[in-house]
Amino acid sequence: MALTFLSQVIPELAKSKTIPPDWCYVNNFKNSYEPRAIKLPPGHGKLFREDINNFINSIRSLLPKTFDSKDYIEKKEAVTRNIKKEKEKLLSELNKKASEEGFILKSTQIGLFILPAINKKPISKQQFMNLGPDKKDEIQKKKIKINKDLNETMNKVRDLDKRIKEFVDKLNKLSESGKK
Repeated sequence: MALTFLSQVIPELAKSKTIPPDWCYVNNFKNSYEPRAIKLPPGHGKLFREDINNFINSIRSLLPKTFDSKDYIEKKEAVTRNIKKEKEKLLSELNKKASEEGFILKSTQIGLFILPAINKKPISKQQFMNLGPDKKDEIQKKKIKINKDLNETMNKVRDLDKRIKEFVDKLNKLSESGKK
């Protein structure tokens, strides 16, 4: 009986009151633990949700196309190719210097290593230990110089890698803003 009474009174009472606004909670990108509340006119919350869903769906569709476009791929490949050539040139020059000083550069997953060589073939630790003290000292001095060159070259290579990343990031931003 009380439920019946309330179901009759509430609709009548609601007719005399203003419709409350819609409140939507959206992500706060600065602090995801504190969502942002957006106050919208009555009935607009559902429209806002539909608009956001449509926007997200269009982004999901357009974004892959942006990064697969011929223009984007050509620009990215051109810069990447040029910088890759610069890196190869730097490493080739380092390899030449090392060879002239009697060393071989060995590339591993960890990085580049400098190995002493005789007749352009790396020598083992045992072979190195069998060398005379003067020859060992000469190899160590040359190795220090080549190590310095290696460090300088690797710094330049890292700078080139950084340039690629910066260019691709800039290209991505331009591609994104060009599609808006």
